[in-house]
Parts: sequence; structure tokens; C-alpha cells
Amino acid sequence: MPMPRSRPSSRRQPPSGTKRDCLVIAHRGDSSRCPENTLSAFASAHAAGADGIELDVRLCADGIPVVCHDPTLARFHAGRARLALRTLAELRSLSVGSWFAPRFAAERLPTLLEVLTRFPSLTVFIELKPQTGRSLTAQAANRRLVDAVIATVAEARAARRVALLCFDPRILALSARRAPHLRRIRNHERPVDAPRPWLDRQPGIAGICFDQRVLTPALVAAARQRGLAVFAYTCNEQAVLTRLRRLALDGLLTDRPAWLTKRLAL
Repeated sequence: MPMPRSRPSSRRQPPSGTKRDCLVIAHRGDSSRCPENTLSAFASAHAAGADGIELDVRLCADGIPVVCHDPTLARFHAGRARLALRTLAELRSLSVGSWFAPRFAAERLPTLLEVLTRFPSLTVFIELKPQTGRSLTAQAANRRLVDAVIATVAEARAARRVALLCFDPRILALSARRAPHLRRIRNHERPVDAPRPWLDRQPGIAGICFDQRVLTPALVAAARQRGLAVFAYTCNEQAVLTRLRRLALDGLLTDRPAWLTKRLAL
């Protein structure tokens, strides 16, 4: 299930055969019903009819790409310890679901490879979570992150159905040098007053993914002129959906995939 190409005419049919005018991408899985970034969340999104999932990836101390949004383990009641300093075995000892609801207490931190292999029919938006700063240590860590993710995608034979996302254009540029065959999407959360010059500074990307609150018709039009796919996050309410549908986007990220698939089918 490859992600759409840059032209609107390339939109495809969802698995159900119901025509949709854009893809439904479950933001961190079905995160309204399950703990985010878990196998349960991804399975629920798949069952809800989502076309794909979005997830966050960091490296643990073993150098293995794991799926987690936060840099620390505080959400999992494990103090302020940094995920990057824990081995996969140590991370597996933690429940990553009990904070959400007791019935998810057995949930464990998934690796990127587990997700890619368990859900072979889903498009996967992989958001790279790099270390911040320009220090040599941060740069080396980010190279390891990019290389490990690229290797995992290759191992899972998932290149045709993944896209690499990041808010940092330097990480996307590094990804382009390491794996030019993988699609790259620029995340952004701030208003862009001059869309054309801004897009000119994003070479080699296949698309953009904007906070829906700052996505404008002018930005969408400028992206279309450059042959870029356009996505928005996060669409969880009818008023937001009504406005975004007027922009004819390629896909919407949502915490409520079951709701969105039903609304788009109307």
C-alpha cells in the first residue's frame, strides 16, 4: 500500500473499496482508544480501516529503533530516565500501556521492525526524533538514528510503503544522502508567510505535513505547483475536517481513525 505520489490524480482506493478523497493516517495509531505508539494502537487503527499509521522513532542504547514519542520514560512511570540510555531489554520490562488504562498493562515498547513486519499492508509514516543541537555528539547520534531506520526499512522490505518525516530539515537532508530512494516529508508547525521561498528551501522532499491550524490555501497551491503531496495533522473534529476537505489534501493524520474513515465515506 504505497503512499500517494505527488499528484492529486494518484489517490488510490482504500482496502474496503469505498472511494476516499484522501488517505486516513492514524496518528501514533488509534491513540484515542489505545495507548499511543503501541501494537494495540496500530492494530486498532488497521481494524478501523485506516490506510496507514504515523509513529515516532528513537534509538535505544542498543542502537535499535524503537517506537516512542517522548525522550524520557516519565509517561511510563519510570522517572526522568532517558530512553536513549536504556537497552531494549530494560525498556521491555516497562509497561507502556498502564498509564492509559489498566487493561493495557501488558503492552510493551515495540521496535520499528516489529511494526513494519506485523502490518505489511499499511503505509507507515516514520517520524524521526533526532537529538537537538549542533554538537558533534548530537550529529553522530542522528547519523546512527537515520542509518538504523534505513537498515530496518530495508530488512522489512518496506521501502515502497514508508515515508520519513521530520521537523528538522537537516535530518531529511541526511536521509536523502543515505537513502535517496525513500520518500521524505517535511513536518512543520509554524505559519509560513511566504510559501514559495519556504518550499524552495526544502529540496528533495516528496511532500509536506503541516499542523492543520497553520495550513493555508496559498501554501497548498504552492506545494501542488511543485508536485508535492500535502498532509495535515491532527484532524479529530468535524469543523476541522470540513475546512481541510476544501483543500483537497492527500491525507489527514488523526487520533480517531474509525471516526474519520466513516466521515470520509459520507
